[in-house]
Amino acid sequence: MAQKLGYLEQASGTRVFVVPGNHDILNPWARRFEGKLQQPEDSITRDDFKKIYREFGYAEAISEDSSSLSYLAAASEDVWLLMLDTNEYRLNRALGRPGSRDLLAHGTLEWITQCSTRATERGVQVITVMHHSLVDHSELLHRGYTLDNGDAVKDLFDSLGLTIILSGHLHIQDIKKIGGGSTTMYDIATSALSVYPEQYGVLKRYRSGVVDYSTARADVERWAREAGARQKSLRTF
Repeated sequence: MAQKLGYLEQASGTRVFVVPGNHDILNPWARRFEGKLQQPEDSITRDDFKKIYREFGYAEAISEDSSSLSYLAAASEDVWLLMLDTNEYRLNRALGRPGSRDLLAHGTLEWITQCSTRATERGVQVITVMHHSLVDHSELLHRGYTLDNGDAVKDLFDSLGLTIILSGHLHIQDIKKIGGGSTTMYDIATSALSVYPEQYGVLKRYRSGVVDYSTARADVERWAREAGARQKSLRTF
């Protein structure tokens, strides 16, 4: 995956910033594929993840949280990305599966406050990115998908003026508007390219500070025609 992300940066000039998901670290279900067979494989540690994806955020970090893989990075001079590690993976091996708990620890919350204060002092807008959702987006999928301490985190984000939160764990496209406090927040769950209909989010920020979010689909068939691809799976995607 790191090789593919590296190619993406080199081929298109796109800057990539990563944050771990619930299956990335200390995962007892890790597998490798040999032909049509799958075999158990050792999973990576927290240090391994940071080393593998060093060039996709960690090497560019303005600040790093000492208690998680969270970091702060500059997307531009006036926009910073607060990349948050929301996974509780320390008990995975004992459980024999990826854990279902997800939270932001107290130390991480203090670090987030410091990052936000630093951004405010410099007149920089902060966009928050994390794997799990801040609030429930579904009546069926919420336990293990929404932060366990979401209420406390929501109150903190509200007090800090963190209004845009991007997540991905649900693999669905949905936006929840959160009001009632001093600010209006938008918790945006972005669907995954691994599931139909292969959507991705496009976030545009204008010089005025206004942010626009929309959804686009990956047009694989059109790409296949223009690239001259012969695989039927691509041409009839």
